[in-house]
Amino acid sequence: MPHDLYIEFDYSIPEASATVIDTNIKESYISDFLAEVVHAQVASAPDHRKANERDIYNVLIRCDLSYDHINVSSNTGNEGLTTGIIGHSIDNWRFSDSLLEQIEKSDDFVGPQRPILAKVRTT
Repeated sequence: MPHDLYIEFDYSIPEASATVIDTNIKESYISDFLAEVVHAQVASAPDHRKANERDIYNVLIRCDLSYDHINVSSNTGNEGLTTGIIGHSIDNWRFSDSLLEQIEKSDDFVGPQRPILAKVRTT
């Protein structure tokens, strides 16, 4: 099944923030996309499995727009924890350094829109 939209990120428990590793979603839409994923997960059945204990969790979200299907995978071991991580990542994420380098080096990069980097004025 093809996926029209995807985002993969690591969530650090010690830092309580997400680092986007790969995506094809424009920067300005990432938080809205994550909010829609959380909204879609709210009605799901409770997951009583014991969550894996880690300092960093990996989450991959794929969306097939032709069927309005969202697929979420993670290494949390518990869907409730995964949904909580996604929810906490709304407006609480950044691009990884390697993804920023990839964006800057390629004129043909098809991923997120190039972020506007603040220019520091030195005097």
